[in-house]
Amino acid sequence: MKGIRIVGFVDRGTLKFRVYRDGQLIGFMTLMGLLEWFEQIEEAHQLATGEQQA
Repeated sequence: MKGIRIVGFVDRGTLKFRVYRDGQLIGFMTLMGLLEWFEQIEEAHQLATGEQQA
């Protein structure tokens, strides 16, 4: 994930994350959303490289 920066902050008692790509804000996510996003990236990488899940 070249050029991606994730910054955490608390908004009304909820941990949220700002996601930046190449210095531009592209969105906000909660922790669950961030974890799901990382899982999708990992699955796509495994499909692209032909790796098997353990």
